[in-house]
Amino acid sequence: PNKEISSTQSKSSPGPESLAVIQKKIQHFDEQEGQDLETSLALAAEAGSLLVQENEELKQELHNSKTKNANLQTEVRRLKTALKDAEDLEDVLKLSENTNATLQDRNQELHLEIQHLNRKLNQEMCLKEEIIIQAESDKHMLNSTINDLQRQLKENSFKFEQDTILLKTQIQSLSCTEEHLKKEIETKNDNLMTLQTEYDLLCRKLKDQEEKIKSCISTFLTNVKNNFSSDISLLGISSTNEKQAVGVKQKGYADILTQETTREVSQTPFKTQNPDMTRRDSQTPSKKLNQDMTRKVSQTPFK
Repeated sequence: PNKEISSTQSKSSPGPESLAVIQKKIQHFDEQEGQDLETSLALAAEAGSLLVQENEELKQELHNSKTKNANLQTEVRRLKTALKDAEDLEDVLKLSENTNATLQDRNQELHLEIQHLNRKLNQEMCLKEEIIIQAESDKHMLNSTINDLQRQLKENSFKFEQDTILLKTQIQSLSCTEEHLKKEIETKNDNLMTLQTEYDLLCRKLKDQEEKIKSCISTFLTNVKNNFSSDISLLGISSTNEKQAVGVKQKGYADILTQETTREVSQTPFKTQNPDMTRRDSQTPSKKLNQDMTRKVSQTPFK
């Protein structure tokens, strides 16, 4: 802006030589006695034009000064802003320096921490390598164990299949046997119930026969005692011969009584579905009864 103002002044402002010339002309005109109006008007016009031109130049200079002042104010504001920015930059610089110092301290701490982490990482890497080696060994061992288990599983599966087939066959056989045994058990249960009924009937009949036999034996023994006493008194047998005769007759009477009892029991009607069981059951009570009768007769005292 300053360059523009100076160039404008150099182009439009009248030089001091023009004003000096006008002043000399006016002084010279005042010194002359015979002044004419025309010359004075020319000088006045020339002076007026110069004044007008000077006024225009002053106005232009004032305008240029205002423009320059505005430019200077703008420059001042710019400088103030720049100064403020410089102050801000100084604060930023101080902050940067503080931050740089903090970062350097932090960098040193991080460097130490990195060294510590590197040592720790190396230790962990060594430990991981040992773990990997141990894991590989365990993996190999587990693979061997898995192979053995798979082989055993196949063997056990084959054995299980064979055992399953055998067990199914045995189960089928046992099922058939069970059905057969159930039928036999049902049949035998029916036979047992029939035998139980017939056995109860036989027991009642045997009890009745026993009562009858006891009555017959009592009567028979009474008669035998009487007859035997009379025979002994008639024959006059000694006591020794008497004992022998008593034993012989007692044995003969027991045999006779046994034969009669057997004959009565054998004549008792008794029918069952199983002839062998009936024969065995019928023989057993008769033999027992014969033994009881023989024992009772042999133990009876004869006088």
